Amino acid sequence: QLISTAQVRLNYLNILGDLRTYGGKTFNVTLLLQDRESFITLLVGAKYGISQIINSKLNIINQLTNFNNIRKLELTFECDKVSMVNIYLVDVK
Repeated sequence: QLISTAQVRLNYLNILGDLRTYGGKTFNVTLLLQDRESFITLLVGAKYGISQIINSKLNIINQLTNFNNIRKLELTFECDKVSMVNIYLVDVK
């Protein structure tokens, strides 16, 4: 059974309406931490700093750091769609 163009558009808008907006940019990334790789969705924005989205439907976010704690940031382009970002934090005393 074929559905009309209007029905497709309505379904698409319903899906978009269910998505949460966080006021930042999301990235699908591989997080490297002490020889461990984790595939996560990263959120970068003014309200949440640098955070991991644990569950977007339940709005569960884990803040990894805020911008005040970043000492240095290095960006390395590895290929067309792959970049490596190293984030160095200030020392906590």
